[in-house]
Amino acid sequence: MFIDNSKEGYIPGLDGLRAISVLIVMFSHVGFGWLFPGNLGVTIFFGISGFLITKLILEEIQFTGRLNVKFFYIRRFLRLYPELIVFIILCFIAAYFIGWKTNYIEFSSTMFYFMNYYSIYLDEHLIIQTFPWHHLWSLAVEEHFYILFPFLLVFLKYDIYKILLIVLMIIILAPLWRYVAWIHLDFSEIHITKSTDTRIDSIAWGCLLSLLIHFKRYSKYVRFQAILDKFFETISNNRLVLLIAIILILLSLIYRDQDFRVIWRFTLQGISVFIIIHNLIYTDKWLQIIQFLEIKPLRYIGRISYGLYIYHWLIFNIILTRYDIGTFNFIIISFLLSFLVSFISFHVVEKRMKVLRLNFSSIK
Repeated sequence: MFIDNSKEGYIPGLDGLRAISVLIVMFSHVGFGWLFPGNLGVTIFFGISGFLITKLILEEIQFTGRLNVKFFYIRRFLRLYPELIVFIILCFIAAYFIGWKTNYIEFSSTMFYFMNYYSIYLDEHLIIQTFPWHHLWSLAVEEHFYILFPFLLVFLKYDIYKILLIVLMIIILAPLWRYVAWIHLDFSEIHITKSTDTRIDSIAWGCLLSLLIHFKRYSKYVRFQAILDKFFETISNNRLVLLIAIILILLSLIYRDQDFRVIWRFTLQGISVFIIIHNLIYTDKWLQIIQFLEIKPLRYIGRISYGLYIYHWLIFNIILTRYDIGTFNFIIISFLLSFLVSFISFHVVEKRMKVLRLNFSSIK
């Protein structure tokens, strides 16, 4: 039996999955990276983002026949920049009292989304970054993808089949490029972890899921729809597939071979995230898991996850720089302050921007 929550504005379970993702990152940053690997949390974020943004774009094209690129970018700006600007202001206030130093390039890399490449440069030249901005590399990867994706749609005249082929090519070629970059070009591990061209497949897995769901509903080719029906039925009603998804995640974490971790880890995680997101949307066998993900505190953490992601590293660094309070007290206080700042930011900034974004929706 299938349930299809993806047709609704709100998809049960995804906020809870966002919450788990940001909590993984936060626990990783307080010293539990051996148990909660931050890159797994980022990969889950990438998958969710790829799925949701592609879903919204496809819905707009289906409803209006085109994508209003200007409105798309305005919505992205209003979604990301207001809280980012608040974060930057708070960083400069903290820097005034603590003595952190920055420079124009570092500031620009934060404002204009090339922190991933600037962070790679600093790491490869053994330069210590004093401002708490390096975690914004993941936002840069996302925005690079979404700057290009709408133009690709327009260039291909909204031919969704061609878009599907390109997304599949990204998923196939990205790990091959990681192999070449790591084995033959001697790129650093940090370069491959943070560079857009080597991590873009983590977003593409989410895009692929949205595209396949779209084709399952609207494809004019009956045979293609039948193939997708069979495919989705297989990954939805087969406990073995769920077991494989869990094993792939565990394998990506446990197997420590360096070549494997650099080249194939993100591919295994991408496949797992694809299966997990699909099952949250398309099957009733995960209702107990969805009910857990819909617990109000977890759901709320998911709603403020963007703020938590950008503010927590600032708060962690202020406490570490100014106070020696012990590990346990550090974790409790840093988490509480991160939630407090994110709570205020969500209600003062994000909720108001959400109302404003509605003015630039192409689907009324």
